[in-house]
Amino acid sequence: YFLALSEGVLARATDAVALKARSAAVCDTYANQGSRNAAILPFTSALSAFCAAATAAIVELPFLHTISTAYGPLSEVLVVSFFPMLSLAFAAAAVSKARCEVDAE
Repeated sequence: YFLALSEGVLARATDAVALKARSAAVCDTYANQGSRNAAILPFTSALSAFCAAATAAIVELPFLHTISTAYGPLSEVLVVSFFPMLSLAFAAAAVSKARCEVDAE
């Protein structure tokens, strides 16, 4: 009787350990996925900072007033807003690519 009882307790313990091992594997998978998603952030931040610096440089350059005088204020708006739109496109493309890689797994 005691041998059968101890085998039952051992079987429950083995199942509990297997469940904990599967849970740890799932947690590890999610942690790896999160680290891959976070790896794209420095790249997009660097691109955004570059585009912000380029926008500031364009605004400070003297030829912007010449463009506005020659082609109108709409051309000035287009020239100044080019780099922020480029930054948005870079960030969206990088995040979209990262999401596609995660979804493919």
